[in-house]
Amino acid sequence: MKKLFFLVLIAISFSNIASAQNLGERYKWLQESYARIPLQKGLPFYDTNIKVTSEFPEQRIVDNAHYYFNSVIASPKVDTIEKRYSAKGKYVIYTNDAKDEEHKFDVEYKIDLVVKDGVYSVEMHDFNILYLTNKVEFEAKLKHAKMNDGHSNYFFALFNDQNKTEVRNFVSTLSKKTLPSQATAAN
Repeated sequence: MKKLFFLVLIAISFSNIASAQNLGERYKWLQESYARIPLQKGLPFYDTNIKVTSEFPEQRIVDNAHYYFNSVIASPKVDTIEKRYSAKGKYVIYTNDAKDEEHKFDVEYKIDLVVKDGVYSVEMHDFNILYLTNKVEFEAKLKHAKMNDGHSNYFFALFNDQNKTEVRNFVSTLSKKTLPSQATAAN
């Protein structure tokens, strides 16, 4: 009986050690979240390049981009300058601080589709971050994150994940053969 009790204690101890290591790894991931944000001239800049194929010719990609701009992010204006199609989008990030108080950040961004030489690229940039009605300076928030400010690190983890999701959703829409409005029109 003593051996069984001793074995159970050892199993519980190893389980707790493994959990502590996982917490440490998650904390390190959160602590370094700002370092995973792609920067250009010190500001966030997300981009991806995709080759245009005969299955998805340039005109279909451009049409899908207009659908995304008008229907998904509901941009009131789409700019077109020399095969660069741009629109403004926005989303909201909610964070909690150490006192469990909720903070709402409104994030506005510009997203571009650039079609050139058989390749299209998606660029997400020109971020405007607002807390209440105050503009959040990216560089200042980044400085706080580098000093291990938990709230800033948490914000940047959510910010980076959301931006990657926005780019992924846009690229996914660009590569669709049939968009929802086209499917409805065909029926």
